[in-house]
Amino acid sequence: MISAVTSGWQRIQGSLSTESQARLILDQLASDLEGAVFKPDGAVWLAFSVETAAVADTYLDSHGWQYELRASLPSHTVLIKPANDDPESLTLNAPDLSDARYGQAGGWLRFFTGHQDSNTELRDLSAPTAVSYQIVRRNVSGGNNNNPDSNPAEIRYLFYRSVVRQTSSASGRDGSFETGFDLTMTAGTGYYDATDSYEGDPGNVIKPHTNSLLANNVIDFGVRFYVLDGGGLRLVFPADGSGGLANQVVDPDHLATVSVAGDAGRFPDVIEVMVRILTDEGAREIQNLEAGRIEGDWWEIADANSRVFTRRIQTVGRFPVR
Repeated sequence: MISAVTSGWQRIQGSLSTESQARLILDQLASDLEGAVFKPDGAVWLAFSVETAAVADTYLDSHGWQYELRASLPSHTVLIKPANDDPESLTLNAPDLSDARYGQAGGWLRFFTGHQDSNTELRDLSAPTAVSYQIVRRNVSGGNNNNPDSNPAEIRYLFYRSVVRQTSSASGRDGSFETGFDLTMTAGTGYYDATDSYEGDPGNVIKPHTNSLLANNVIDFGVRFYVLDGGGLRLVFPADGSGGLANQVVDPDHLATVSVAGDAGRFPDVIEVMVRILTDEGAREIQNLEAGRIEGDWWEIADANSRVFTRRIQTVGRFPVR
């Protein structure tokens, strides 16, 4: 009897924990996306990517991920969340968004939004700036070292919201104004300079600062983009040429550069977002699996011990920058 009551209480606690974190994530996403900034000038003002093996060296490594190809790590690291070539991890075309899966690292969303600030100094004035959302797999202490042989600290799936400073800092470090309003992917420069190490640096877009943590135990994050056509909503990502769902596995990106043109570059009018969050018990089970203390199937454990939350957000605050 005591065991059953304890188990039930743990399930209730896990449910409350996931709900509170989901509310925080979805409310913050809504606030940022409703104020999204866009100008049809050919630059990329909003981008979403599902990182694949082709870019693992420039994305997964810099985010602290372990995967089978890193031979220097213990063999049990293959027990982490399966890579994108496993159909269990990449299913963008599930009819219900809550059933979709966005790869080993989850989705990576970045865009410009009208960031509010204190207005106490010129550099703190309310102005458009870059924001990035992504999952990172990191140790809870001891630095970004995922080798359990040298760092025994627990590893968690962490969800970050990075905000680039509006303009240069007092010490002269660049902000969005100096970097420019273009999220075109150029590795190693601007918003994709993973060597930027200060909070608020443009490079936080690709590699978040530890102070930017928004929630923990988030194991998947994805979006669907819609545009208003003929009085109704039409899907443009992830979609085929006819507006139907597509499981893009070669280049699952959407780079919004134009207001009305080919679907590949459309700025979305409505964005549906999804997050999957482990319960506290699920986080412990996944940690034990990845540390090699128990055996099992990663997704089977995750499915049984996580909850999915979705929300539709309209980009009503979109406006051009002069």
